[in-house]
Amino acid sequence: MIRVLVVGADNFVGRRLVEALNASDWAEPVIAGPIGVGSFVGVKAVVNCTVGEPKAILSTARALYRTLDAREGAPLRIVHLGSMTIYGAAHGQVDEHAGPEGALGPYAAVQYAAEQLARSVGAVVLRAGVEYGPGAPAWGERVGRWLLADRIGDLGADGEGVCNLVLVDDLVAALIAALRVPGIEAQAFNIAQRDAPSWNGYFAAYAAALGRPLKAIPPWRLAIETLLLAVPLKVLQRLLRALKLGAIRIPEPIPPSLPATCRQTLRLDVQRAEQVLGLRWTPLDIGVKAAAAALDDRVQTGAST
Repeated sequence: MIRVLVVGADNFVGRRLVEALNASDWAEPVIAGPIGVGSFVGVKAVVNCTVGEPKAILSTARALYRTLDAREGAPLRIVHLGSMTIYGAAHGQVDEHAGPEGALGPYAAVQYAAEQLARSVGAVVLRAGVEYGPGAPAWGERVGRWLLADRIGDLGADGEGVCNLVLVDDLVAALIAALRVPGIEAQAFNIAQRDAPSWNGYFAAYAAALGRPLKAIPPWRLAIETLLLAVPLKVLQRLLRALKLGAIRIPEPIPPSLPATCRQTLRLDVQRAEQVLGLRWTPLDIGVKAAAAALDDRVQTGAST
């Protein structure tokens, strides 16, 4: 048994990874606390699963990788969960040798900086696509709630971009493979299902799994959601949290970036992940059924979002 330090074990990816490692016969997960030299005593591998707010992603990467860089006897394997957003405005088929195109937005710039820190210590980098499925808050549960409320649907030409989906289960399998496959230090891998659908295709499959007809959303309605309502709803959301009134439900804002995201034609080349890490991808119909079932369970139990 090897001890694996899991950084970010409190998020939807980290929790699933800890469960998988606990169920294995070769690894013992160790949940990371504040990063310091003592964090790595007896640890043979480290996985950084930090996701969410850009500030947390970058501050964790700095603390973790600078401490590892200064420490003698580093763990045998370091795995960093990164993001496809580091490719920026790239389009068409993109493999791991590609660099960023165009100016990176704030989130992508943080992901790029965190990846560079990871690569400086020889980490295996997984550039994840659009995470969906049970427990995935942004592109799984949130999209499901929008579909149930008929706030998104068939976006027409605005939804014909490539949706580089990766089911949470497949992402966890990729993290485990990155821990176990020998000789891949300092290498990067794109992680997303082969033959990714369009965003309209994803919305249609998810809506069908939810038992909902997919409604057409005209450009003017999407513009109202993303340009007029998004910022006020976000401000109200933060105000309610600050006042400890988070139980009050308001419509969840659809970010202004969504139309551009759904038009992007970047398609991740995942050949190396399949050949080197031995990954196989869960079919979309199975993935959305799992996502819909999990969302239904949360709605019925009144789980907070």
